[in-house]
Amino acid sequence: KLNGKGMAGIAVAADDCAAAIPNLKTYASLCSMKWVGGVTALAYNTGEAEKVPGLEKRLKRLAGKILKSANE
Repeated sequence: KLNGKGMAGIAVAADDCAAAIPNLKTYASLCSMKWVGGVTALAYNTGEAEKVPGLEKRLKRLAGKILKSANE
């Protein structure tokens, strides 16, 4: 049922989250899904992610990719 569907990933962690997006991309591939994109951010406490420089811009760009993928 996931074959051909789009998938995006967002990972927020207090420490290294470098493997999260590649792991999600692998899952998408195993399920024959189209990888749309991903965003990561480091945040130690609730509310810190919104203060990460450039994060809002990256999330908006990803949202645009998700919408584009949904309309294809």
